[in-house]
Amino acid sequence: MTTQPDFDKAANECAVALHLLNIQRGIVENDRRQHVTEELDAINRIMASGDNPQTGKPHSASSAEKIKETDEQFCAWLDLRAANIESMYRADLSYEVARARLWAIALGNASRVTGTGPSSHLEGVPAVSGRDDDGN
Repeated sequence: MTTQPDFDKAANECAVALHLLNIQRGIVENDRRQHVTEELDAINRIMASGDNPQTGKPHSASSAEKIKETDEQFCAWLDLRAANIESMYRADLSYEVARARLWAIALGNASRVTGTGPSSHLEGVPAVSGRDDDGN
């Protein structure tokens, strides 16, 4: 049988997980907005770097755009953006697990809550997010 302190602890863990998820969502949204700026900066750096070795003429914006992934700063930014997206998905999973635990306690099914894997966090308790384990 679960107690009020168990429920309070689960509710607190759920609130903290949601707060962290919202922070990560904000970071990813800022990255999405910054993407165009980062692309333009990479294109400008390539255009300023000298002549296009294939043509012997200065890089045009379109030729620089085609090779922007060769710009080290742009690649580093893409790596950071990918890491931020991964962190957001991990935060989302943590929130869903915390939310499932809270529901299990509230419904008196705390013994059914198991590990923290994406498909093993509940045994027999319906998904609380409206999504199944495949994200549908």
